Amino acid sequence: MTSEEYIILSEEKYIVTRTFDNGKYIFGRFDTLEEAIKKRDELDYDGWPLYDEFLVDKEINEPHVIKINGEYYEVYDPSKIKIANNPNYKRDVMNLVENIEFIEDSSNIPFPQSDDLNRFIFIGQNLLKKDMSKEDIKQSNQIGNRIVNMYTSTGFYFHVFEKYKKDNKVYYKLSDKGRHIFELNEYDRNLNICKCILEHEILYRIFMDSLSNSSISKNNIVNIMLEYDLNLKSMVTIERRAGCISSWMHWIFNLMDFDKSNQSTLC
Repeated sequence: MTSEEYIILSEEKYIVTRTFDNGKYIFGRFDTLEEAIKKRDELDYDGWPLYDEFLVDKEINEPHVIKINGEYYEVYDPSKIKIANNPNYKRDVMNLVENIEFIEDSSNIPFPQSDDLNRFIFIGQNLLKKDMSKEDIKQSNQIGNRIVNMYTSTGFYFHVFEKYKKDNKVYYKLSDKGRHIFELNEYDRNLNICKCILEHEILYRIFMDSLSNSSISKNNIVNIMLEYDLNLKSMVTIERRAGCISSWMHWIFNLMDFDKSNQSTLC
């Protein structure tokens, strides 16, 4: 067992788990201790979702699914996210860069703050099955209201999510653009997510800066952000959002198999 509170090591996975009066719950499995600590700290901040579906009545290393409004959903598990390697990503991402057309950013949509694009994709895949309420998204992702808002806001920023009210409850669904993207195979879907990022001028500039400097620099990201009116009221907030964008850049570079040892070959 690790020395970190509410984290155990099992089958080479770091598992966030906690026991309450009515039983033991699991809140995610992670490849690294750092990821598990981040998840635990989010739960400490937002609250631990004590849904019955998360009660452990079997071995902790077994995956589990939950039933939401008659549909079965697998609970988000970042340790299970594996993106297939494809040497064409380098070529096709650079083709996107050369042919990108910028869209106008809306002041009504906050600048992104969700740092796990794989979780965002997971939510989009679930919305492809069925429209979901905030509570549905909370359950399938084991997250609190604040984190749900962060990820659905990213969907609005990319123009792939929409929301509506029904019976005094807010529901989320895919836009026509979102449905088109999430119906694609994994490769084309990921390329379209890259396009959703790069068609924002500020993110395109950050990507090109990272590419030309052969590194992803949070300081450079902050400096570029400061050139835009993002309605962010403090440097602390700007730096946090820069951390989100840094993770998006890493996600694209990982698709391109663009690690530190070969970055200079891409520039």
